[in-house]
Amino acid sequence: MKYLTSKEHGYFLKELSMLYSNGINIIQALNMIRNRTKIKKLGRAIDNIILNLNDGLTLYESFNKNNKIFDGLMIYMLLIAEESGQLDYILKELQEYYYFKSKLKSKIVSQIAYPITLFITMIIVVNILFISIIPGFETMLSNYESISKSSNLIFQISHIASNHWRLIVNMELVLGSLILYFCVSKRFENFKNNIFPINIFYKSIYKIYFYQTLSMLISSGVSINKSIWILTEISKNTPIEKNVSKMNENFQYSASVSDSMKISKLCSDICYQLISSGEESGNLDNILMKCYKIMQESFEDKLKKILALIAPASIIFLASIILSVLTSVLTPMFEVMNNI
Repeated sequence: MKYLTSKEHGYFLKELSMLYSNGINIIQALNMIRNRTKIKKLGRAIDNIILNLNDGLTLYESFNKNNKIFDGLMIYMLLIAEESGQLDYILKELQEYYYFKSKLKSKIVSQIAYPITLFITMIIVVNILFISIIPGFETMLSNYESISKSSNLIFQISHIASNHWRLIVNMELVLGSLILYFCVSKRFENFKNNIFPINIFYKSIYKIYFYQTLSMLISSGVSINKSIWILTEISKNTPIEKNVSKMNENFQYSASVSDSMKISKLCSDICYQLISSGEESGNLDNILMKCYKIMQESFEDKLKKILALIAPASIIFLASIILSVLTSVLTPMFEVMNNI
């Protein structure tokens, strides 16, 4: 069973926060959300939580028993909320956190949708060329002997494609389905954490989450020591796991957030200067939020530049394939016409 998405976490916390802040107790609020939700796994989890609460378990213990549904950060924050008595405030902070996270994911998806659409279009165009169009030219040139090797190769590929088009299309659909399945599976987590340059891309995303999370923890009254420990726990199996662990180790010796982050390569020079000033002024949570916004804007700018290069490169690649195929087919056609 998979975690709720960031968007689903956000909706759940928004409803829980709204009900709780209006004087409705947690069990009643959960029952009301349970009756309204259309997410089956959330409904089952709420049923279990309500049973656990009625059995005398704390809110943290009840949610922790459903840690395959709810994000680790949310569960840790509920523990802090119970210890500090700030459940209302922390529910609102969590709600904002997951909405920010969801918006960032949506931006990334919208940015990469065009190159993916272009790639699929390229496959469809190439299929149509080899399966439907080129066989007609092959029939017209069947009696022509002076066909170049490149043209002959194109005709051979087209002949195979037209005779086995169902098999080819089915193989492409199966391959596409396997790639899609792999991208949503747990194996992709290890893949994206270890394969260059994908791990660089995901490291940037998780660093943004890191700043946002640390800011939220500190603004909620969590000590820096405990905040870094929580981040170490929730960063496991992510691209920045080693960086955060190293920061935790360094912080035990230096007791400086800025120095620990710089040594563990979690901040740029600009963020280092800002965080240092934030530690001195006691305004660390707001400074971390500024760094989060700086990193988010920088990441989005880089993503736009990369995708701005990918799109024309894909078009050029598609055009070159079509041009080379048509040249190989049309050249012998012009030669035949000239010989008539």
